[in-house]
Amino acid sequence: MSLTASKVGPYFAFGSISFSQLRTNFKETSSGEVKASELLRVTDTTTITDIVNPDNGKKVVQELTEVEFNSVQTPLNESQTLRQQAQQETDEVLKADLEAQADAKFEEARQALFAL
Repeated sequence: MSLTASKVGPYFAFGSISFSQLRTNFKETSSGEVKASELLRVTDTTTITDIVNPDNGKKVVQELTEVEFNSVQTPLNESQTLRQQAQQETDEVLKADLEAQADAKFEEARQALFAL
């Protein structure tokens, strides 16, 4: 299986950016009026389609709802926080407890990911 990806940009590596450059890059026209409101990026209307591996039919990329995203991200963040606390803990018993909690949260995130 092979996938092809293309990268667009970056349009502006450094320096000042003029409205005429914005017009050319994002309105795809070289003349005419351009307003900042016309160049706003509206991410909510972006259509995402599931990308499926043609060899096995499994999803490679899929759109997640906020609830689905949070079901993975929240325990993952908690796991990272607990692991950082464990690294700073000097009491070995507390450290082991924090690491066990971190492992449990990581497993919760892992299971939530597999459930998607």
